[in-house]
Amino acid sequence: VLRDMAGLILKQSRYSVLVAQDGREGVETFRQNARNIDAVLLDRTMPVMGGDEAFRLIREIQPDVPIIISSGYSEEAAREELGRDAVAVFLQKPYIAVKLVEKVQEALHHPARP
Repeated sequence: VLRDMAGLILKQSRYSVLVAQDGREGVETFRQNARNIDAVLLDRTMPVMGGDEAFRLIREIQPDVPIIISSGYSEEAAREELGRDAVAVFLQKPYIAVKLVEKVQEALHHPARP
């Protein structure tokens, strides 16, 4: 439900959106479309393949893509585990539509560092 809601919010905000059902599908979607993807939104808790593993695999494919990490856990924990500067933007759950769009805009203007 959250994934579909986020996709709808971003589409209504005039973003082109690719949505994946789980982490593995997300990595494969990214691999196939990397040249056309400007930012990635990952939840740390996803089925099949978790967000942390998907994060690392996406970084291997394209080290400089801005990645927004969403979690109900703390930003500090995410940055410690994934790399302080590797996470372009952190989106705390639960979030509202305005905050999601704001964080995507922030990621698009953030220089990602692997």
